Amino acid sequence: MKIGIAMGWRPQPTRIYAWQAVCSHYAKEFPDVEFFMGDYPSQEYNYSASRNIAMDKAIEAGCDVVMMSDADFIIETASFIEGAMTCYKDQKFVVGYDQLCLAEEEMSKRIVENGVNWKMIASQIEVNDLNVGGAVFLTPLIYQTINGWDERFKNWGYEDKAIYLAASTIMGSVKLKGKAVALHHLDRNKSDQQKNANLYFQYEIRDGQRKEMIELVAGNKIETQVKAA
Repeated sequence: MKIGIAMGWRPQPTRIYAWQAVCSHYAKEFPDVEFFMGDYPSQEYNYSASRNIAMDKAIEAGCDVVMMSDADFIIETASFIEGAMTCYKDQKFVVGYDQLCLAEEEMSKRIVENGVNWKMIASQIEVNDLNVGGAVFLTPLIYQTINGWDERFKNWGYEDKAIYLAASTIMGSVKLKGKAVALHHLDRNKSDQQKNANLYFQYEIRDGQRKEMIELVAGNKIETQVKAA
């Protein structure tokens, strides 16, 4: 089983150190795992389209399972292994954690410099079932069936919740028990939050309705939207 780690990533001065720390962590823990970065060529960064590019690269390279990771997000080693195995065996969308530490700037600096110490951050970890992005596992079949991340979401917001609902409805999903840490970074561009919320509502009303959800995700890709226009 070939495992890849994919990220939507556009170099930014305020986030480069977190990204390097994440890549270094996984490269040390899993030397055989290959990394794939995606950056959709638009003036404003498109998170969904960039993730789809990274995912396409991983599939083209022959990966059987891919963890789509945020560039500032780390999960436990045991959860990584369990997530990849569960996703591959069950062909279900897997969220690799259920406990999250939102690291403040000082803690993030220590993690960047020294690596993750799960005991050190234990007191700041909280269980939150609403978190469904950051570290998720897909196979090529899952990705192609749900048509990837919805590129109609602009800038940042709701795209992770949307793909989780789509995958849960169409293929099924699993949320693992495990810890994760999100490193500190400056706020993302949330200028399109209301439009994104309106689009996400379309996912919510189709939750559990497989036929209707498949029809919705058919329009996920920018190229599809251009053809329709």
